[in-house]
Amino acid sequence: MALWSERILIALPEAHEFAAKEVLNWGDLKRERFVLSTRDPGPEIESILIAKLVTPGESLDIDHHDVNAESLKSLVSAGRGITVVCESCMGSVPPGMVFRETRDGNGSTRVGFCAYWMPGNENPALRNFIQVLEERCPPLGVRLNGV
Repeated sequence: MALWSERILIALPEAHEFAAKEVLNWGDLKRERFVLSTRDPGPEIESILIAKLVTPGESLDIDHHDVNAESLKSLVSAGRGITVVCESCMGSVPPGMVFRETRDGNGSTRVGFCAYWMPGNENPALRNFIQVLEERCPPLGVRLNGV
């Protein structure tokens, strides 16, 4: 069940040359050093970076850390690299760091969030949870209250 989608943002040190831009293009980021967590969603973020930036024979400069998202933002504000976050993960912004939207030829890059469950799971709590999700996150194209 598709729940929602969010824009992907780049967290940069305030002194970075790209901080003056309101919007970044993915191609601008090819030669940047990324700091990523080995924890979720770090591996998924790395997959997005590879899909957007790597062509055969190329690689990215990625510095992996076993830290949470807040610690990654501290590394960015300290000038150790840049990182990628979803809108909902922005949280507190340490001094010396900014967020910028990144786009490609199709516009903003978005990541979708979905819920999955095993059809044979008859847990009553799960059934109630699915009902709440269906009420709050109707399938795309469903019109609510004539809107």
